[in-house]
Amino acid sequence: MSSKGLSVLAVTSEGTRDTEEWIAKKQAKYAYAYSKNGSLGRFLGVGGIPHAALIDSEGLVVWTGSPFQIDEKQVEALLSGALTKPLWEWPAAARAAKSAYVRGQVGTALAEARKLAPNDGGAEVVAAIEAQVAARVQNLELEWRRGNYLAVEDAAKQAKTRYAGLPQLAQIEALAKQVEAAPNAAQILAAQRKIQKLREEKPSKRKDREKAQDELRKLLLEFPGTYVAQEADELIQDLARLK
Repeated sequence: MSSKGLSVLAVTSEGTRDTEEWIAKKQAKYAYAYSKNGSLGRFLGVGGIPHAALIDSEGLVVWTGSPFQIDEKQVEALLSGALTKPLWEWPAAARAAKSAYVRGQVGTALAEARKLAPNDGGAEVVAAIEAQVAARVQNLELEWRRGNYLAVEDAAKQAKTRYAGLPQLAQIEALAKQVEAAPNAAQILAAQRKIQKLREEKPSKRKDREKAQDELRKLLLEFPGTYVAQEADELIQDLARLK
């Protein structure tokens, strides 16, 4: 199921029979997949069902938690820049463009898409890629203004390969230079990496969670009123909800 360019995928650890019966009974129209060993759930830190995760157009997990804790407006903001035409809907003639895009070579994908004839759906694929690239730069500019230096730094590391040949490459590199020149940039980036590590680890033991929360509270005090403090506070609350 998709809405405004966003797609939904359900994942279950249940068997094929139970799942197929449920799909048929509910007449569900969205895609679904199996993760029988629970590896995906562990990766996302699933503590209860239902659980949702949002993955942006760069393939990054931008939000994870209970679907009851997020509204449509937040979803649209987090997934701004998603392809308006999903890869699986690209025409067969766009195989070279799709292959380049999957490899993370967006500039090459756009060049290949521009070679397509109008009756091969080239214009639609070109428009989807161009819109995604423009939105990506706009989102990074927003992250820079919010103080999310790590998002800009990470994007800049991939930009030379991802956006080679595109004018947006220079824009991303300019944002990265602004991050480098910002006051306390090194300390802010170190704090964000620490939060990122704690988020990925999602300690299962209570004493480890409490230790992580103590470390996050120190960051709250060290970086008051900043994006770092916002990230730290959100993770403190996430850890508090785990059992």
